Amino acid sequence: MKKVSVAFLITTLLIISWACSKSNNSPSVSFTASALDSVKVSTLDSSTIVNIIQNHTANYFVPVLPNTPSSVYNRTLYFTCTGASSDFRVIYTGDTTATTSHVYLDNPKNDSTILNLGYSLTNSFFANQYSKAGTYTVSVVATNVKNTGNDLFRSVLSQTYIIK
Repeated sequence: MKKVSVAFLITTLLIISWACSKSNNSPSVSFTASALDSVKVSTLDSSTIVNIIQNHTANYFVPVLPNTPSSVYNRTLYFTCTGASSDFRVIYTGDTTATTSHVYLDNPKNDSTILNLGYSLTNSFFANQYSKAGTYTVSVVATNVKNTGNDLFRSVLSQTYIIK
């Protein structure tokens, strides 16, 4: 009986250890959107504005909330990824043209004539200028790869932004 209890205990600990190690490999995704405060930048020259953007000077940005119509300066949204680090991160801006789409599709059709492209995020800050007012679903996909590609762990977050 004692051998069975020890074997059961060891097996349980191994399963818990395996489950914990697998859950730690899954990336987490979160991001926020912001825009330049048009009142604060309206009197600034373009080189100063570029400097503000490059340095992410916080007091010149205002949050843009999902599903809330927003007047955005120059139709440009600035996305900041705040999730845990991951091996790969891609942002899909929700913008489309005649031949390309930046819309995330979980299972794209192979016969599609439109390319579905995301932008690789090499840091946590990304800017996108939209060509026109509209409603855009922005998605960030984070992926971790373990065991030379045998184990893929992915997390996706999509939020909708309305630009007036």
